[in-house]
Amino acid sequence: MIPLAILLTLLTFVGVMTGLHPLPYAVNMSTAAAGAGVTPLQMLTEPPGDQPVRAFTLTAEVAHLGGREVWTYNGAVPGPELRVTQGDRVRVTLINHLPAATTIHWHGLRLPNAEDGVAGLTQQALAPGQTYTYEFVVKDPGTYWYHSHQDTEHQVPKGLYGALVVLPGQGATYARDYAVAVGDLNGSDAGDRIAANGVPGDLHLDAQPGDLVRLRVIDAIQGDMTGFPELLTLYGAPYRVVALDGHDLTGPTDLGPELLPIGIGQRYDLAFRMPASGKVRLVDNRAAQGSEHVRTWTVTVGEGAIPPPVTVSTRFDLTRYGTPASSPTW
Repeated sequence: MIPLAILLTLLTFVGVMTGLHPLPYAVNMSTAAAGAGVTPLQMLTEPPGDQPVRAFTLTAEVAHLGGREVWTYNGAVPGPELRVTQGDRVRVTLINHLPAATTIHWHGLRLPNAEDGVAGLTQQALAPGQTYTYEFVVKDPGTYWYHSHQDTEHQVPKGLYGALVVLPGQGATYARDYAVAVGDLNGSDAGDRIAANGVPGDLHLDAQPGDLVRLRVIDAIQGDMTGFPELLTLYGAPYRVVALDGHDLTGPTDLGPELLPIGIGQRYDLAFRMPASGKVRLVDNRAAQGSEHVRTWTVTVGEGAIPPPVTVSTRFDLTRYGTPASSPTW
């Protein structure tokens, strides 16, 4: 056996040498199989196929909206909603007319590495004046979003984000299916400078009594980094959380008003049937739960009287909601 003093000396030597000669970042510790080569990252693209093609062009450009200078896709904040069907081949051409380099990241999607849009990792940032085309097949239905992944903490609050909805080939149908991307107004971290689909006050969405509504809420808020999540409350009708972060939940059941915690990049899909009379409203209760920033944005669905506000203290608990899936793995 090695004497304890010698063992401690060896461990100290290894620790010191490790500090002096750390492993390089992103080192590849794997060994290629005999006769196999190394595949460059830029080769990890979507293979050719005969899927239906949905083509879009997104021009990243500076615009002035509401008296503010913003960075936009196609002159709007958020950018255009991209709505496709599971199995589609999505082809998006990004044209950079910004004064800075940029990329597009497809948040939450499974896709080839070279199409992921993370500057410095899966692609070079797109310099001003350059064009790049992303192409991938959408494999999973759900609510996702796209945004800049170059200088993200500044470019996203300036306006470079948008909703990406992948509809299933088959599934439940809704009379109204809305995506609402909630984000900062030009990078402000002031509590009332938050906008839902670009509207800083109340965003109104149409619906008729009896309509089955799916409301896809995307949190793109970057400007406030205090660590407090948004705390959403839907009132005016019972509702179900039918999906989280792009994935359907098993056996969702009706809920009354609860606090729905949502952080940067997360998504809630809420389903509810419009009441015989009156509106349904989504509000943010974050200020009442420990943050000094007051949230004044709301989303109102339907016509008629606004339901009276309610005091809510119960938080949604995913671990106790719905029923277990038939398979314990995803």
